[in-house]
Amino acid sequence: MTSLKEEAEHLDYVASHDLLTGLPNRSLLQEFAEHVMISARRRNGKVAVMFFDLDRFKAVNDTYGHKAGDSVLQEAARRIAHSLRAEDLVGRLGGDEFVAILSEITGFQDATRAATECLALLSRPFALGKRQVEVLPSIGISIFPDDGDSIEALIHNADIAMYEAKRSGGGRFGFFAQAGASHA
Repeated sequence: MTSLKEEAEHLDYVASHDLLTGLPNRSLLQEFAEHVMISARRRNGKVAVMFFDLDRFKAVNDTYGHKAGDSVLQEAARRIAHSLRAEDLVGRLGGDEFVAILSEITGFQDATRAATECLALLSRPFALGKRQVEVLPSIGISIFPDDGDSIEALIHNADIAMYEAKRSGGGRFGFFAQAGASHA
């Protein structure tokens, strides 16, 4: 009986987490986001969605191999999770894309503070044995309910803002705005 329970728990974990980083996957992120958005609606609150992409990550895989790339992804996941509050959730969508959901924020200031902290941690070099590589993040941010009323819309709009940050040179973050993306 115990082994069946352990196997069921393992299958639940595998179904809801990214196996490389141990972070929640898209389905668990969506479930969490829906919960915090319901709570935010009740109290007229805000939720931020941050979309991360690691600039220069492809070069790490191409130059040092996929094992090195996996190591960078694992460390990036740790750094992002470490920079956020306990009530926030970070997950991996795939490749070098991560999403963080910041619950119970008061506005742009809270998202700016979180993005600044993430940017600082992710901008530090990553150790690969005796070598160090730089993989700068581009971060896009959307705010519920201003930029969307579903997690899909918020992720999409944060992704648009992330691409705008990347086009502006990377290593920065930007907010989604209805007319496009604005930079910070």
